[in-house]
Amino acid sequence: MEYGTITTTTGVGTPMDAEAYFYRGNEHVLKGEFDQAIDDYSQAIALSPAYSAAFNNRGAAYGKKGDTDRAIEDYTESARLTPDDPDPYLNRGAAYGEKGDLNRAIADINKAIRLNPNDANAYLLRGYAYLNKGDIKRAITEYNRSIRLDPTNAHAYENRAAAYGKWGDTDQAIEDYSEALRLDPGFAHAYYQRGLAYALNHDIELAIEDFTDAARLAPDNAAYKKALERARGIGGGKR
Repeated sequence: MEYGTITTTTGVGTPMDAEAYFYRGNEHVLKGEFDQAIDDYSQAIALSPAYSAAFNNRGAAYGKKGDTDRAIEDYTESARLTPDDPDPYLNRGAAYGEKGDLNRAIADINKAIRLNPNDANAYLLRGYAYLNKGDIKRAITEYNRSIRLDPTNAHAYENRAAAYGKWGDTDQAIEDYSEALRLDPGFAHAYYQRGLAYALNHDIELAIEDFTDAARLAPDNAAYKKALERARGIGGGKR
């Protein structure tokens, strides 16, 4: 689960020079230039040491680089500076989830939801944490809440489909993967996962179609290619 939502607004009374570094850091993040973003957020913090949004966004940039521990440090400082802002709690919860510390992840996401109960992404992340804890029923409940708040998020359907798959309800999983693909026709992983579900249902031709689409959309993904080759072998070399 990807995490690290950047804040796009600055704090009241923030020096103009610090704001300039902050907004340039945001531009670097959007371009995938995470080292440059970290440098700019650090400059903003040096100029304005109580700049909560800069700590949050630097944490997000560290997270994108895979430095989860430093991300957590920055989210913690952001939460200390602005304890009523749900974003650093949500981001830190997602980071704890990346580390496998699911109890801390859920505790932080709970705080974020108390501060903003209408954030669909928060329920999505909490569902992901419960799924990784093995609480499939609770995970589905969280995904349902996320979808009610934002029925256009393909990732929510894809995650709920995975939960239904673990639950053993392959047909419902396929239905959710199909909805995810309706919302996002370029979602390679959803094609792959639906292909696996079709294969479990012995619908090999449909599985081959989905693996083909997954491999076409992500030609460097070895797992998608391998799944397609295996399905073709079972299906007698079709397509």
